[in-house]
Amino acid sequence: MAGTAVIARKWRSFATWPVGTRLLVPMVVLLLGLARVATLVLPFRWYAPALGKKSLSADVQRPGISERDLLRAQSVGRAVRSSAQITPWRSVCLQQALVATFLLRACRVAHVAYLGVARGERGVDPLRAHAWVIAGATVVTGRGRLKDYATVASFEYAPERKGGPCSPA
Repeated sequence: MAGTAVIARKWRSFATWPVGTRLLVPMVVLLLGLARVATLVLPFRWYAPALGKKSLSADVQRPGISERDLLRAQSVGRAVRSSAQITPWRSVCLQQALVATFLLRACRVAHVAYLGVARGERGVDPLRAHAWVIAGATVVTGRGRLKDYATVASFEYAPERKGGPCSPA
């Protein structure tokens, strides 16, 4: 059973991750599963509000964040990216962005979620879509060649008050 071997290999790498990331993994894996189901069966307009308040401009100014919020955002990003690698289903960028925005909101960290498109290879894939989340100057999820993508929508979250249940890992 090749599938079982792949899952076992992915979970073995789990022990090498930082403790803070490992503590978030069970919740993140569950949230990635929920996000996967939502993106497969629900229309985008039903779960788009989870990304944040839709900005009028596709390119929105990212708010600055404190050092503490930066550490929280980095921890969330590490947990989401790491967990996405060990799920037995595909956890693509949109699902990772949904989970990251949920966790960043819980931590009251200001962030912006972006949706973009880029031209694909001629004859293979006419358009490529991508989703990514940025908090301050940190790319939380959706790393890669972001400059290749034209932003078509952005969703921002700015907490009304500071503080939250999260602590940096």
